[in-house]
Amino acid sequence: MRSSNHKFSRGILWGVALALALGACAEPSPFVDSVNRPLDVQKKKPTYTAVDVCFTDRHSLEEVTELANEECAKGDKKAVYLGYQSWQCRLTVPHRARFYCLKEGEQVPTRNYSDAHLAPQGPQSLNGLDGD
Repeated sequence: MRSSNHKFSRGILWGVALALALGACAEPSPFVDSVNRPLDVQKKKPTYTAVDVCFTDRHSLEEVTELANEECAKGDKKAVYLGYQSWQCRLTVPHRARFYCLKEGEQVPTRNYSDAHLAPQGPQSLNGLDGD
């Protein structure tokens, strides 16, 4: 009886290991990080004033900007790239890009201390590894 339980336990362990190995091969997708997003609540329909998108080194600035634009469009705004930080999201999608959501004619705020570390003069590519 003990032998069959031991084989069953080993089978479960191998199954879990196989599932983890296959999951590690999947390409993680960039996503909009909903934690700590600045919200403009003075409108009937609250909209975000900024959007953070988590991404990997394999994602282009265009891919990440497209996601930010989709989110900003909910408030009839367009995403403007501010900068990025490495290792600020999840382990599999580690980097975070910050975008402001601005209406036509609006400009990026000149002084926002919470975003000072994101440097508005940041790189034109997300991480300098795009080769663009």
